[in-house]
Amino acid sequence: MLSTRIAHMREYPFAAKLRKCREIERSGGHVIDLGIGSPDLKPPRAVIQSLKHHIDDPDCHRYQKSRGILEFREAVARWYHKHYHVELNPEKHILPVIGSKQSVYLISLCYIEPGDQVLIPNPGYLNYEASTLLASGIPIPYSLQEQSNWYPDFAKLEQMDLDRVKLLWMNYPHMPTGASGCTELFEEAVQFAKKHDILICHDNPYGLLTSREPVSPLQIEGALQHCLELNSFSKTYHMAGWRLGMICGSSSHIEPLFHLFSHLHSGQFLPIQKAAITALEVSSTWREEQNVILEKRRALVEEIFKLLHFRIPEGQTGLYVWAEAPSRISDVDLFLDQLLTQRHLFLSPGSMFGSNGKRYARASLCLEQSHIKTAIQRLTNHPFTDPNRQL
Repeated sequence: MLSTRIAHMREYPFAAKLRKCREIERSGGHVIDLGIGSPDLKPPRAVIQSLKHHIDDPDCHRYQKSRGILEFREAVARWYHKHYHVELNPEKHILPVIGSKQSVYLISLCYIEPGDQVLIPNPGYLNYEASTLLASGIPIPYSLQEQSNWYPDFAKLEQMDLDRVKLLWMNYPHMPTGASGCTELFEEAVQFAKKHDILICHDNPYGLLTSREPVSPLQIEGALQHCLELNSFSKTYHMAGWRLGMICGSSSHIEPLFHLFSHLHSGQFLPIQKAAITALEVSSTWREEQNVILEKRRALVEEIFKLLHFRIPEGQTGLYVWAEAPSRISDVDLFLDQLLTQRHLFLSPGSMFGSNGKRYARASLCLEQSHIKTAIQRLTNHPFTDPNRQL
């Protein structure tokens, strides 16, 4: 009999869209996929060379320690000091994991009791809700609005009954809206967490995909005792398929996670850990070059939304473009479905990420410029772009 934990989890929203894409491809069409944020660029050359070098080590094919090699954790500590000016003890404050997506579930299973409540952003990453349900917790969406820069309204949260709230999920730069975090936001969040004994879980995979100074809640004084931060190599270093990330926090929070992780996994493949050290030490010039590529793609993706007369909020960063549909489109989900079936262009409906996204769409920057230009050509002079046509 199916576990009720699984029965209560809805189908991953992207699954139905991807089935539709496959149907179109089988029928001879070619879908331009701007829906999924799967990095297409290569990791730094030195990272690939490191992987090739270490894979010849005769001992690398053994099981690895669940805590990962100390050399990797030391590299993470140096990386946090360099980019965030945060001091972490590699022996106590860092847990390597098999990608940060796994971390979301690991934290939920470790810290949520049946009936515990978890504050999750609306709109936000889908797995915060799913992991809460898997742990038999109760997801409580909190509203993010464009007029408040997609930041939590802590004054409103204070008015709630918070007695059963265990975790607060945050994610800046924010997915899907591209809003950046700031020191003032994290100061308020840490004060809120201290007051109500709530653990902040900050998901930070897009932190360096910006020209701005990266920020982390761990920079706030006293935050280490009230916050876990998740990070990943997937987006920053184009290593999504390598499956490696880390959770950072106080030893009192990391040790229970390690205890659970050691029952679920051995450590990541040793050559991947070694190559990840090389990634963490890559020059800032490489990162700047990648951001230039992404910004060129962003400009083209914004052309798509402008053709469709969507409004693009300013100041976005990260790996996506987030845009609001015009009033002439009464049903945004239906419109985007028609865009897929008729023009073979996949944009993600904002409703996938929560009710506050229902008037928006998201496009990924994980596609070569030539493909984005093809998408623009498919839309040029098409009825979809007629500003007077009601849809």
